Amino acid sequence: WGATVPGDGSTLSFTDCSSPPCSGTDYDGTNKTSGTFTYEFMDSDKTLSITDTSSLGGSLDADWKVETLTKSTLRITTTTLLGDLTYKFTKQ
Repeated sequence: WGATVPGDGSTLSFTDCSSPPCSGTDYDGTNKTSGTFTYEFMDSDKTLSITDTSSLGGSLDADWKVETLTKSTLRITTTTLLGDLTYKFTKQ
């Protein structure tokens, strides 16, 4: 499962796994670096917990509320100091 972050060519790739925590890679299109993260769906797939395991690549380190999860779309939201932050990913 991979997705492109709109605007700068950044991408996320989630590896398939049946035993969490699972792993993935992220690519930051702005500084052209790749990093790694672990992820786990919790609360009956209502929460997606992402933990960055590398300082490179993007940073989505947070517990995200899953707004939409289908075979082709993932929409997640978290609360920051500046308000809610939402990402919508489309499978490529």
